[in-house]
Amino acid sequence: MEQVNNFSELLKLESGKRYTVIVKNSMGLGVNAIQFTLHEAKIGRYSSYEECVELVFTPKKKKRDLHSLKFARETDVALFEGWVEVDTDPFSAPEDQGIMTIRSMKYSACDSRFMDDAIASVKATPLFLKRFNNN
Repeated sequence: MEQVNNFSELLKLESGKRYTVIVKNSMGLGVNAIQFTLHEAKIGRYSSYEECVELVFTPKKKKRDLHSLKFARETDVALFEGWVEVDTDPFSAPEDQGIMTIRSMKYSACDSRFMDDAIASVKATPLFLKRFNNN
């Protein structure tokens, strides 16, 4: 039940409204920003978790595709009202090395600073913000 309480505020989101969510990339290489229209927020089952909060939504520019995000474990997440632009570029500025250009990651994999940078790139204040990993 404790995991649901971490995200229970998401159950109060309004159906039909537009939101933008920032979550960690599943590979640990930066973050993903998803702009969507919410259909419903509900409690469901996910993997070994008895209860988790599930957001069912239609992504931006899709009319019929339903997707979902499930929040059960300690996951960093930021949610904004409306469709906001988020800088999710995990790379530092390119270096010109003569015959080649080198682009490298800003930080190492799974670094919490990717989320810090993404949140800072948005001018609005998050409606919902949970941070668990502070490395």
